[in-house]
Amino acid sequence: MMGLSPIDVVVILAFVGGVTSLECWHCISDDCGSDPSNNYKASKRPCSEQQSCQKVYFEMIEETDKGTFIHSSIVRGCASRCMSRDDFENCTHQLHTSRGCVRKDCCSDNDLCNSAQHMLEIPSHFNVKIMFIFLFWTSSKCLCEVVTMT
Repeated sequence: MMGLSPIDVVVILAFVGGVTSLECWHCISDDCGSDPSNNYKASKRPCSEQQSCQKVYFEMIEETDKGTFIHSSIVRGCASRCMSRDDFENCTHQLHTSRGCVRKDCCSDNDLCNSAQHMLEIPSHFNVKIMFIFLFWTSSKCLCEVVTMT
């Protein structure tokens, strides 16, 4: 029986010990919406096998006699059976003021994929509202220019 050379050992260890778990940002605090790489409350943590990284944005509106308050939170971490969802696409006023709305983004394509750079911080309903305002503003501006030209 032949002994293994140092090169054989390195090659075998590279294939046997080469399996690593996915690493995700972990942050459960009041300011997890900021860039986790610059947030001392965020840490890099390995996930268990078959887990994904997740970033969850939650928002709820509270209407009181003293005014309307928006409560929001962002958390990051590992999750089993993670399924992305966006309640903001169909979030009615009743849902927003009773149980709140959630946007959950899941990823497992690379380490730390639940960072601010990989996932948008602004819920999609804000993007739609901004686009609508922009289109309305530009269309009314064009209409005004047409009216003044005639």
